[in-house]
Amino acid sequence: MSSSVTLAARTRCVRLVAWGNAVLLAAVSPDAAADRVARDDHPHRVVWGPGAPPETLTVALARLAGRGATGLRLLLPAAGDPVGLPVPGHFATTALAIGAGVLVEG
Repeated sequence: MSSSVTLAARTRCVRLVAWGNAVLLAAVSPDAAADRVARDDHPHRVVWGPGAPPETLTVALARLAGRGATGLRLLLPAAGDPVGLPVPGHFATTALAIGAGVLVEG
């Protein structure tokens, strides 16, 4: 993966954590947060699991708030230092590849 791709992915993760936490605190609407996360990027989609249909980021943020999520946590793992990553799997592999990931708390 090129360094520009990984930097863009890390930047998206940082924006998602910041604006997603603002939604969970009811400081901003899911629509406004999704706009701030995506910025000039392509529309963001969230897939909750294998076979699940993709949802818009607006719907995903509203769903998290409605289901009692208490926070989003930014992970910045590095090869040989996978601090905070869950058990090995697709999420952990992808987070290590781009050097970032987001975990939902609560």
